[in-house]
Amino acid sequence: MCLIVVGWQVAGQARGELSLAGSAAHPQVSGQLRGERLALRLELLLKEALTEPWDIARMAGALHLSERQLYRLCQQHFALAPMALLQRLRLQRAALLLASRADPVKQLAEQCGFKNEYHFSTAFKRQHGLAPSHYRRLHHPAFKGR
Repeated sequence: MCLIVVGWQVAGQARGELSLAGSAAHPQVSGQLRGERLALRLELLLKEALTEPWDIARMAGALHLSERQLYRLCQQHFALAPMALLQRLRLQRAALLLASRADPVKQLAEQCGFKNEYHFSTAFKRQHGLAPSHYRRLHHPAFKGR
């Protein structure tokens, strides 16, 4: 009998010894955990610096990965290409800001890393099905009913 519980393997032997399921015993477990940590690091890194001019090379360099490794990491953990992940994170932040702030759409677009409000508006409408101003009217308490 063998039971694996979050990185620990319980041996069903007479003495009931515990052994760590590390990279030697279970390399796929170690690799999966590393991938999850890298994916989380990437997401946090991008969220903290959405206005930065990110590209694939810069993302890969920040994680000490090749561009191909970065692409595989994003596909596996987010089902998106790296730049699509960045766009999704920027649009999520934009939706939050539209629902909570009264700043002009142009200013919110810049705060989310979009170079201009037209590109932002097109991407936002594609993602959410509504123009930013309509989204705000539906979700911001001060703009409801206008």
